[in-house]
Amino acid sequence: MRRDLVNNPTCIAITRMHRLSASALLAAAALSTGLSAFAETDSLIVELDELAVVAAADTAANLRATRAGTLSLAPGEAVRSAAMLTRPEMDAFAVRRVEDLVPLVPGISVPARFGVATVPNLRGDVAETFINGQRRSGNLFGFRPSYHSMEAIEIVRGPGNVVLGPGSKTGGLINFIPLAAAETTRPTGELSLRLGTWVPSGGGSYRDAEIGLRQRGEIGPAWSWQFAYAGQWNETFYHRNDGRDDFQELFLSLLWNPLPSRKVEMFFQYQWSAAPQTLGVNRPDNDLLRRNLYFTGEPDPTFVPPDDLGIFTPGVVDPGLLVPGPEDRTRIDRRDILLSQDDYANANAFYAQTIWTEELASGDRLINRTLVDHAHRRKRNGFLYLERATQWTFENRTEWLWQPDAGDGWSAVSGATIRYEERLGFTNYWNEFAYAFDITAGREFDTLARFPAFIAPGAVDGPDGQPYYSPQSPFATPETSDSRLTNLALFVRPEWQITEGLRLVTGVRGDLLRARARNPLPPPGVAPVRARASNETVGFEGALHYQRGPAAHYLAFNLMSAVGGNTVSDGLNLYVEEGIRAEDLDNRSRLWEMGGRYSLGGGDLSAGWTLFRQTRVRRDFFGPSDVESKGVELESAWSPVGARWRIFANAAYVDAHYKNASPAEFGGSSIGNVFAPGTGPEGLGNGLGYIGGFFLNSLPPGNYRFPGHSRWQVSTGLSHRLTNNLTANVWWVWRSEQDGNLRREFTLPAQNEGNLSLTWERAADRFSLDIFNLGNSSNWRHNGDTFFNNQFVARELPRRIQLRYTRHW
Repeated sequence: MRRDLVNNPTCIAITRMHRLSASALLAAAALSTGLSAFAETDSLIVELDELAVVAAADTAANLRATRAGTLSLAPGEAVRSAAMLTRPEMDAFAVRRVEDLVPLVPGISVPARFGVATVPNLRGDVAETFINGQRRSGNLFGFRPSYHSMEAIEIVRGPGNVVLGPGSKTGGLINFIPLAAAETTRPTGELSLRLGTWVPSGGGSYRDAEIGLRQRGEIGPAWSWQFAYAGQWNETFYHRNDGRDDFQELFLSLLWNPLPSRKVEMFFQYQWSAAPQTLGVNRPDNDLLRRNLYFTGEPDPTFVPPDDLGIFTPGVVDPGLLVPGPEDRTRIDRRDILLSQDDYANANAFYAQTIWTEELASGDRLINRTLVDHAHRRKRNGFLYLERATQWTFENRTEWLWQPDAGDGWSAVSGATIRYEERLGFTNYWNEFAYAFDITAGREFDTLARFPAFIAPGAVDGPDGQPYYSPQSPFATPETSDSRLTNLALFVRPEWQITEGLRLVTGVRGDLLRARARNPLPPPGVAPVRARASNETVGFEGALHYQRGPAAHYLAFNLMSAVGGNTVSDGLNLYVEEGIRAEDLDNRSRLWEMGGRYSLGGGDLSAGWTLFRQTRVRRDFFGPSDVESKGVELESAWSPVGARWRIFANAAYVDAHYKNASPAEFGGSSIGNVFAPGTGPEGLGNGLGYIGGFFLNSLPPGNYRFPGHSRWQVSTGLSHRLTNNLTANVWWVWRSEQDGNLRREFTLPAQNEGNLSLTWERAADRFSLDIFNLGNSSNWRHNGDTFFNNQFVARELPRRIQLRYTRHW
């Protein structure tokens, strides 16, 4: 293989992920969303055959060493629905953050998470985050991860397999594959710049410049390295409220190749993030979402809640009722949000990972993965939310890849995992009165300063002198917890060649869980609560895969566990009376999935379909919150060899709902609670007042659709090389309406967004002009959970224009 091909960044991505035989390349194309073809020029397509011929001697294990282990042992043969985005694809479609994935992957959505998108939802429920097949600490309401140091992203819909083991979420997983060191004849690299953002319709410009650097080289004959840096600072669209999105990232990967049979990869990343949650707009209703009409005014402090309801905690003053008149509606600016100018969010995150691979004389392969992951986060919102979390994760997993002789008809991966987690979290959310503020009256939304009588008593001063609630306080907060979790596991995943074209994949995993927790913030003079718990779980998976010519079909089953972590620190909740609940160590997910993948027209056209049904047994603070999702996903890509254009189209129908559950809604189950009787949105005001305390499960058990979830999603994209130097990429997504709350008292309208990127490239220079939200659609995003679906919605950004420049050497 020519070294100049290996040094090409696009070819490195192809080489690392697609070390396949020529026949397997067709199946791999059908497995993915087909986006890989968008990144390839005609010359690369010609050279790909040379890469494939040289790589044909590699075993199937080469592919699995770089993936999350979600695929069959045979390369390119799907036994689960997955998609892969490589670095060239991310550059072509301007993928910098998790929300940029929505038009490219069916079944994915990204709720607002109080204005900061962190992890996606897959098939309606929360996904896990992995790095090279190992699960990182939870980041559900944390910080934006940087994509700059990523070589590829694998998105798997549904829970992980027996190799990956129990997590705390089962919606799916997003597996990051970081930049890898590789041999090179000379140092090569890339400098990238993003030169701010211009909003032509009412937003002006703002300085959110970003700089990135990637550099690779060698240290002697056995060592290679790759370094990356990314930094962003200054303003966002919400800069008048001091909205910022600052981060710095340092990344280093090392490759030590002392022997032909030994390879050691090392990855290190540090990220600092200081992006406060922009929160969004309070007092949602249909008029706000469709006509931009907002209820103005502040609560009537003379309001006394009804005494006969028995739902108010003594000593706590209700925040009062809004009593709007017919004129108390106004249009608001797109930049109006509840972010206060002194709100902050600060996160420091670090991981180190080693992957040691030994090729054994027998033809087997031994892989050891070790991950150390740490995150420290602090957060404050004036309306009033406080959070502090410290997370430590250690995981060591050894995989033995059994590769018998070709005629034996079977192969397997087996191994063992030890995982240890420390989670320390402090939180204060009992004083959140988001309804109390009129978003048009100013830009300081400080509950302590403006509504001191509304503050619930019982907080204890914690870290940084901030008041947090303890599980032992009158307002028990089980997420204030110092927990430890140890997980020991054994797994085996064999694959059998039954007949020609028919393969059976099976898997079993046994987990031993040991957990303990204590209260890190007991009230003065009170002994802290301590608790212990243990559990043993067994997970299974199986799949039948049949391939004949260019068509492949599969039927898969997955039964896995998930440990119920909280949203503050991903730690175990601590309940005063129950300690650690047994259910939190035995959440269950059952998935049935079947699908087909096709490669037609000599590989020009790839298509796929997936049918699935998944039930997830879990428990929230106050009772069961089992969920069920079912649906169909369609994927296709057309990329004729030699053509100047490429096209893809995806569609998904996902029906996701709570099953015989009572999800919690903070403040009450109706948007009319805080309005005087007969007033408010559509006259729904009932005069009950803000319902807080422990009375959150305000609806009887039943089947409720997921708020904030679009059942239909359709996306498409086109890439056209206009000239030898100029390429246009256009991509678009449409999502159906979403329920706002469990009673469907308001809905988020159907949303659509189109984007355009024009790239001019010559020699070592590349310029890209990106236009997002071409039609300037007024789209809204749900907050993503039931706790605050009555109180917040976030607005998508308007039409905006960015310029990128990249220099290669």
